Amino acid sequence: MLLGLHADAGDVNAQVAVLTHMASQADEPAQAAVALWRAGLLLEDAFPQDASALYWQAIEAWPDDPVALLLALRVGDGGAPLDGTDRAQQLEAIAARLAHDGRAARLLASAASTHAAEGEDADARRAWLYAAMRYPEQDALANRALGLLADADEARIALLEARVRRTTTTAAKAQARHQLAREYIDTRGDREAAAEVFAQIVTTTPGDLAARQEYASLLVGLDKHAEAVAQYRIAAQTSAEPSARVALYTRIGELLARHLNDLDGAIQALRQAIGLVDPSGRAQEVLAEVYLRAGEGHRALLAYQRLERMVSDPTRRTQARAGQVRALLADGREEDAKARLTGFLKADAFDPLLGALARALDVKVPAPEEIEEPAAAMSNGIDLAELDRLQAALDATQSQQAQADDAVAQASAEASAMLDSQAFDALEAALAPVTAAHTAPPPP
Repeated sequence: MLLGLHADAGDVNAQVAVLTHMASQADEPAQAAVALWRAGLLLEDAFPQDASALYWQAIEAWPDDPVALLLALRVGDGGAPLDGTDRAQQLEAIAARLAHDGRAARLLASAASTHAAEGEDADARRAWLYAAMRYPEQDALANRALGLLADADEARIALLEARVRRTTTTAAKAQARHQLAREYIDTRGDREAAAEVFAQIVTTTPGDLAARQEYASLLVGLDKHAEAVAQYRIAAQTSAEPSARVALYTRIGELLARHLNDLDGAIQALRQAIGLVDPSGRAQEVLAEVYLRAGEGHRALLAYQRLERMVSDPTRRTQARAGQVRALLADGREEDAKARLTGFLKADAFDPLLGALARALDVKVPAPEEIEEPAAAMSNGIDLAELDRLQAALDATQSQQAQADDAVAQASAEASAMLDSQAFDALEAALAPVTAAHTAPPPP
């Protein structure tokens, strides 16, 4: 009532006195702030410097009062109107006093825009970064700041760490963790820290297969092979993409065999990959290697023979042929190994891998003039009757091969459904009828 009487009388000083007294006696900070900025409004036209002081007192009383914040931007400490750089600095000063990070970030963003409009690029950059650090969970602010920090690696890490701590939405937190893990690797080379971040990702978002595979890859690099196999196995069981599952089971087989010496487990994983159909032949290739390590030369021979038929790349085909020779040696069949190697050399005497095997086994490498086209090699030195006999034998072998391929296809389908050892034993047994044909030395 007293304030109203002074207002009716037009006594500004009396109104200011009542309002400042009310502020000093207020029970709530919000009430005190309102009284103070109302007093400032009364003085702004005639005494802007005093009004500015009252606005700042209002902010001190209740920093989150938006009216006091806006009023403080109208006049500076000296009472002059605020614009340009002065206004930006005032925005930053107010933001520093606020407890509410979202409001402080908005004021800092406004200050950054004002600095930029004044051509003060360094100050604008600094204000944007302060805004992002105050409110890192705000996507637009964080992304803008990260772009500005392209040449400040540690600052990027600090911002991403703050974003991981503060962000509440699952997707945004996972994205920030992905970025942070990459920064740990690229900036610090800290794979341990990156692995810890990926462990958090796969725990909170178990369906993120890309993160799980990257986590497994990091574990391999840290020589934590058993943990890597566990992560790859989860990914293989979770993935709905057959080609991805093939690659994952193949990787599991490689790790089990090469780093954990679990040959049985490796064979089982590789058989699962083959059962899902692997046109690349990589699973078959690794399985053949594992059979050799396990001392199962006969099964290794079958695997390498199948690999030779699957691949078209000359280098891989030569490796498959060399594998057959090594498998025969592992099976105690040295003469058969030499005979097969001789046949391969007649087709390609200049391959370094086959040449190295020939030197190791003391097998003669044909001279260039001794190498003939396959058709000529078949016809030179034999009569027509002998040629007919060989052709008939070849036809019989091809028929036998076709029957074997049918059996292989059936057993492979069963293996894909069952994924057990019995089905894969049937697959290998189906190849047995053609082993003898491949094992016998080529016709002279």
